[in-house]
Amino acid sequence: MLDFASSNSTISTQRGYLPLGAYAIIGDCRTAALVGDDASIDWCCLPDFDSHPVLSRIIGAPRGGYLALTEPESGVSPTAIRQAYLPDTAILTTEVQLATGRLLVTDFMPMHGLLPLNGHGDDPCIVRQITALEGECHFAVTFKVAPDYGRTQPRMTVNDEGVIAAGGSGVVVLSYADGNAEGAQLENPFTGPFSSKHVLRPGERLTVVLGWAQHPHLGSRLRRAFRRDWHANFDATRHFWEDWTAHGT
Repeated sequence: MLDFASSNSTISTQRGYLPLGAYAIIGDCRTAALVGDDASIDWCCLPDFDSHPVLSRIIGAPRGGYLALTEPESGVSPTAIRQAYLPDTAILTTEVQLATGRLLVTDFMPMHGLLPLNGHGDDPCIVRQITALEGECHFAVTFKVAPDYGRTQPRMTVNDEGVIAAGGSGVVVLSYADGNAEGAQLENPFTGPFSSKHVLRPGERLTVVLGWAQHPHLGSRLRRAFRRDWHANFDATRHFWEDWTAHGT
């Protein structure tokens, strides 16, 4: 069940720094992202390790970019419970407590990515699956892009397929893979941050995908490409890491 933000809600962009020990890493051998134990992704360079970050709150709170879960009205981060990797993989699970219930957040970067849209191979993306474990979970997905260490202001546009943030060296896309962004809002009409409110009951799931494309004209195509069943991506990524660790010493 999805219940999107009303026009009068506010988006909190204020949060201090988490200790470095509160972060875990996911990656696809091309780039990586840092995920806090409160389920906020606070660092990610796209498309490569040495690219400028698009998410950088770990070094620039509150100015830096992030993809986070918050309490829907107050904007407060949920309480961390535990983080763990699925055995022999780089697929990360983060369990958090909300005022209304408990969520399990599963984050991974597919090893094969999307079909190439620009003729230069697959571009990286982050898949985030949010599953309600207990209670009727009310939460918000909040998203801010701060290209080039916050020196570039992106231009954000929203429709029922998701969000496109154009600026810096490429286009960052946030898409709802098994829902839509109808009724979502931007705090600033152009630069964000973006927020949408959701309600999940035990066993229900929301999947969001964060991706990157080099050219602005690919943004809409990329956003539509994310709207698919991600079970196959999850299984392929899990099998890749299980095979990789099986050959390790």
